[in-house]
Amino acid sequence: MSEQIGGRNVTISPLEQRLLAECRDEAHWKRSIPLAIGGGAYIFLAATRGHFTFLQKLGRWPKFIVKGGLVGSGSALGFFLGKVMGVEIMAERFVTEQPTSVVTMIVKQNLSQGKGYDLFLHSLNY
Repeated sequence: MSEQIGGRNVTISPLEQRLLAECRDEAHWKRSIPLAIGGGAYIFLAATRGHFTFLQKLGRWPKFIVKGGLVGSGSALGFFLGKVMGVEIMAERFVTEQPTSVVTMIVKQNLSQGKGYDLFLHSLNY
């Protein structure tokens, strides 16, 4: 199967497909969903306890609508933060499994950004 990663067409092996599916699933259920719930709950508690002073000036229904928007924003922020946090973990998992085409791309990208996995460069014959 050929997939576009980082603007390049890369052939993905069945092992890489399995790893990618596992990483996406893990990032969704173990990071994004808990952070979304936590972010929404944190904003809700802060709004309920009066930490947002502008809410006290509003009436009942406008306060309800603004609180809902704030909770939704906190949840969305937590969800996307969870997705972003998973990128480095996914890269490490690909590198530790076995050197493949995606690993070669990860190593090249990390070297260009100054991060680099020096131990794996020798096994990839660079």
